[in-house]
Amino acid sequence: MYNSFHNNLVKHQDVVTTDVAIIGNGPSAICLSYLLSGNWPYYNGNPHPVPHLHQKLNENPDISIIEKDLEYLSDGLEGRSSNPVALLYDALHHPNADLGSNAPSCLDWKYNRDNAIPHVVIGRGLPGGIWQDIDNSKLTLSLKNWMEMPGYSFDEWKQCNHKEEDGEYVPQERASFSDVFKYYTDYVDHVNIRDNFLSHVNVKSVRRIRGQRINDENGESESMFEVSYDMDRYSDNLFEVVCEQIDEVEGRGSEFKIHARNVVLATGTSDIPTRLGVPGDDKCYVKSDLEDLELAIEKGHINSESDPVVIIGAGLTAADAVLCALNNNIPIVHIIRRDVRDSSIVLKQLLGSVYPEYSKVYKMMTGEMKYPGKYECFDKQEVLEFKDDNTVVVTGPTECRYVKTSAVMAMIGAKPKLSYLCCNGQSLAVNPKHSITCKSNPIAIDYFTHETAISPGLFAMGPLVGDVFVRFLKGGALAITRHIRRRKYLQKDE
Repeated sequence: MYNSFHNNLVKHQDVVTTDVAIIGNGPSAICLSYLLSGNWPYYNGNPHPVPHLHQKLNENPDISIIEKDLEYLSDGLEGRSSNPVALLYDALHHPNADLGSNAPSCLDWKYNRDNAIPHVVIGRGLPGGIWQDIDNSKLTLSLKNWMEMPGYSFDEWKQCNHKEEDGEYVPQERASFSDVFKYYTDYVDHVNIRDNFLSHVNVKSVRRIRGQRINDENGESESMFEVSYDMDRYSDNLFEVVCEQIDEVEGRGSEFKIHARNVVLATGTSDIPTRLGVPGDDKCYVKSDLEDLELAIEKGHINSESDPVVIIGAGLTAADAVLCALNNNIPIVHIIRRDVRDSSIVLKQLLGSVYPEYSKVYKMMTGEMKYPGKYECFDKQEVLEFKDDNTVVVTGPTECRYVKTSAVMAMIGAKPKLSYLCCNGQSLAVNPKHSITCKSNPIAIDYFTHETAISPGLFAMGPLVGDVFVRFLKGGALAITRHIRRRKYLQKDE
């Protein structure tokens, strides 16, 4: 490929120079790499069910979507994302998907070597990101075609891999996590972008250096977020990314640096479990990883005769913990902060025909499905304290409860690990007084470029900006590619 890491990036004295450094190698980064490699989307002429979008697509149909006005195209679109470009991409690739339509995509993909932008994708593991670490037996929440990357559908991949499996391949609406990870790792080879990926690499720091000047007048290292920007500095944009190769046997390996005009944060948000912030939430019996519960059951530390497991939360991870305990005949006390019939609870929104396991959990929460002595749900309750004797103090509208437990699973979300940024990147957030979270306090960006609000040349995409579903993160790749390509083109003219 044109932008092969080994053949086309300049390496000198352990410093790699490129146009774009992408931190993270999950689906966000994979999709962005595909576009930056010179693969551009074009309107293929299929009639779009949204009349005003159909009319706009027919204006200059031979021009790539990359070169069109994304704000103009996305105006008036509605859907399950607050990101207008994410809605645009989804509307083009999955027309009327929210209405159950399986209409063909309005996009064709064309490769042009001259459109490629040199870049490198940095990841701690193999391409696919967190998908390699998730329980292989689970099924995705999203439909399988919403998990796929551009240019190579999930069904195409499955058909190609059918030769190694017994029996005939039968398409299904959801996919196993194992298949999704295999699809992503095979995808980077199938579309010839593997050379852009640096695997088993840890990012230690990211900072702005502006050309080659690393220190300020006093000899102090310059913080990325202590700079006032003008146009001259903007055109001379340069970041330094300090990396460390991870040796699978010995641990840490050699260190090297990447100098890039643009840096994209695409690391997801599931690194650091959110804590309740109440007394005792650091007790050893308070866990937040489902694997801890599975291991305790496997070793016999928790069984059907144990005190109940207290599960806190009403999201999908909490539901997974409920199913794990229930399937092993472990008694459960389920604590939920909101009213169990609150419309914002994701389990309430899922169709039982497509998500039978999650529908089962929601019916248990509402009392429609009962497991006497094995499952009890307390909604509109909050945890006050975790005591030394494994007692959980819970308060509600009318009373205070004391629940003796064998373990607590606090499944209330997670935060991204951004230790390679100054102050964990907190100044990038919508509310810089608080830590970054995907739902309540994402990174502040311009939605039509995905450039961060306070740092030119620094971009963010995926869960870091609130796009938690693979279906919508691909809009970020579209916006970033368009903006970087446009800026590069304008700089050449200057």
